Amino acid sequence: MASREERLVVGLSSGTSADGVDAALVRISGQSEKPRAEVLNHDTYPYPVSVRKAILGLSAGEGRTPDICRLGYLLGGLFADACLALVKASSLEPGNVDAIGSHGQTVCHLPPSGELAENPTGCTLQLGEPAVIAERTGAIVVSDFRSADMAAGGEGAPLAPCLDHMLFGGESICRGFLNIGGIANLTVLPSNGDWKTVMGFDTGPGNMVVDHIAGKLFAAECDDDGRLSGGGRPSQGFVETLLKHEFFSKAPPKSAGREIFGGQYSEQVIRLAEGGGMKKEDLLATAVMLTARSVHRAYEDFVEENCRIEELYVSGGGVRNRTLIALLKDLFAPVPVHTTDELGVPSDAKEALLFAVLANQAIIGVPSSLPQVTGAARRVVLGKITA
Repeated sequence: MASREERLVVGLSSGTSADGVDAALVRISGQSEKPRAEVLNHDTYPYPVSVRKAILGLSAGEGRTPDICRLGYLLGGLFADACLALVKASSLEPGNVDAIGSHGQTVCHLPPSGELAENPTGCTLQLGEPAVIAERTGAIVVSDFRSADMAAGGEGAPLAPCLDHMLFGGESICRGFLNIGGIANLTVLPSNGDWKTVMGFDTGPGNMVVDHIAGKLFAAECDDDGRLSGGGRPSQGFVETLLKHEFFSKAPPKSAGREIFGGQYSEQVIRLAEGGGMKKEDLLATAVMLTARSVHRAYEDFVEENCRIEELYVSGGGVRNRTLIALLKDLFAPVPVHTTDELGVPSDAKEALLFAVLANQAIIGVPSSLPQVTGAARRVVLGKITA
């Protein structure tokens, strides 16, 4: 299969929002560092409520070793189900799929600079047993995309810049790519197209804090279409207070997850707001502004001096929050803000596409990591193969 000029690969992903499996069927061609990729079909398969609760509990440090073990195999089955459902919806048979790239579900991500100072590398854990996926689908599965980079001393994240470089690098202008999932990450592609000049890092919370507040105070899964936050007035002063968190001023390379901006952080934000008498609509609007302001501040602090972007393309669940997108357009003006749909990549399928492409590169043995993004000592092939 590695010698074929064209392959059909299914990418599977579930981000820090832990709301379900994103799946994308992708046609990939080429044997080089910059393959060609086309999303043929994509969909999202929500987790059962009990599964999402278990994931969030483990991410918060709850649960025992048997719980982690059982959930890993259960998630492997759910990822396999998502793949098979997408293949069927595409009028194909499982045997038509050459490979599957499964990121799994992150339940713990600890970058190199952590409490275990004697450990020279960071560590990470994604659940979703690849052997279960391979057995259920009959396909080669590539998984565990972060570990090789972390073994080389890197953060293991963000990985989106790898895809951005492969698919969108080499244009005549400097372009930015912002993915807003639970965590937001920014990629900057200078006009020269050299992988060594790509910049990328996590900027802070994307939808994570907003979703938590929406669930806690509004009994809603998210700030759907920005309707809830659109009815509030954000507090500029409170945003400035929140931006004093050390993560925002830390220079890249850097990555974040629920360990920094998860439930504990969000509950602290709620307590501070309630102590100041802030209305819940205003608090949610403030959380949305925190996401927008932290992205723009990261651009100003760490990017603008080296590469002034001329276009910004947004993807991920945050695209569906009109309040957030309006704030980003105001902050980045006169730079035009688009979605990746305008480049032929569905904005809600980009992360699943990422793992399809990384799987392809692993199978043909081409390194895809960006050590200047993650802080690793060298470039590596990302992913482990289960046949």
